[in-house]
This record gives sequence, structure tokens and C-alpha cells, in this order.
Amino acid sequence: MKFGSRHTISEALINQSLITTAIGAGTTVCLLIILMMTSFFMGWISIRLADRGSRSFQEDGTEEGDKNRAKAAVIAASILKSSEEYDRSHSN
Repeated sequence: MKFGSRHTISEALINQSLITTAIGAGTTVCLLIILMMTSFFMGWISIRLADRGSRSFQEDGTEEGDKNRAKAAVIAASILKSSEEYDRSHSN
């Protein structure tokens, strides 16, 4: 089989397909590395912010923090209950 004959793939087409495949694979690897670095930095930042928040919570005292948690729990429970009631009344 010769290149350029009627029933074979041309050398130029093979080269183009190899270049396109390499570009796609390189782009995929670069995006994966960028996503990994972004998730690492976001985790690092969130840990830093959580540590700062826990220090301020300890300095404020546990009573004020407990009140805030109780308020948040009541609000979350009431939202959940109202959404369940809404779903039941509008399900038909």
C-alpha cells in the first residue's frame, strides 16, 4: 500500500490527526492540573478561615455561640417544614 493511492489515508491527514490528538490531550492535562491546584488552594483557604472562625468562637464564649447555633437550627427546621407542607399541598 502506498500513500496517495486511492484507498489509503494520506500522510497529511495522519499528521493532522496526530497533532489534533496531541493538542486535545495537552489541553485536558493542563485543565486537570489547574483544577487540582484550584481545589487544593480553596481547601487551604477554607481551613485557614475555619481556624480563624474557631478562634473567634472560643474568644467570644460558648454561650453566644450556642445561641447562634440554636437560632440557625430553628430557622433551618422551619424552612424544611414549610417546604414539605408546600410540596404536599401542591403535589396534585
